[in-house]
Amino acid sequence: AGLITGAGRLSLTGTGTQSLLSGNAYTGGTTIAGGVLVADNASGSATGSGNVTVGTGGRLAGGGMIDLGDGNAVTISSMAALAPGSLSVLDDTLTIGSSGSPNDVIIEADGSLLSTLDNAGGAGLLEVHGDLVLDPDAILALDNAGGLSGNYMLATADGISGSFSSVYFNNVLVPDPFAIGAFGGTHNLLLTGTQIMVVPEPASLVMLAGAVPLLA
Repeated sequence: AGLITGAGRLSLTGTGTQSLLSGNAYTGGTTIAGGVLVADNASGSATGSGNVTVGTGGRLAGGGMIDLGDGNAVTISSMAALAPGSLSVLDDTLTIGSSGSPNDVIIEADGSLLSTLDNAGGAGLLEVHGDLVLDPDAILALDNAGGLSGNYMLATADGISGSFSSVYFNNVLVPDPFAIGAFGGTHNLLLTGTQIMVVPEPASLVMLAGAVPLLA
């Protein structure tokens, strides 16, 4: 899409994919009611300013930048998804907010955070300048082909609160993602007040002292 300006709201419906490749200047916020909106800009804010709401059946993805103006937020509703990583570079970083203009990310009940893990420590990264707020019934879904190796950083934020009720690895529910070898027999989930990671043993044993499990 080309440069979008004005006071209106951007709305995406249907089942298609729309890429925003540049910073935009519209101010009415963004609604993703269906389909996939990909933020792949190198500067500015792909979604202009104002709140971003991802509704049922919608997905926000990309490796670009979203800066909504101080106090605005990205909300992932029930049956919606947030999937950091561009369509061409799965281990890219989706940045939301900035140091001078923090934006919270809220994942509501049955909303999902999705990440694809490669075989060398790369993963789609969500970088939040603001708080990442997880509803107690939020979902984490991880995909991996070729095995796991190294540390995978999934999300960073100024603060992380809440919990995941369900964690899936390659579409299979993981009963205890914090258990040693929960993923592929080698890795497990690690959450702190500012990071979400998938780490190998025994490295996680060293870091565990500073972790706060957030699984409901």
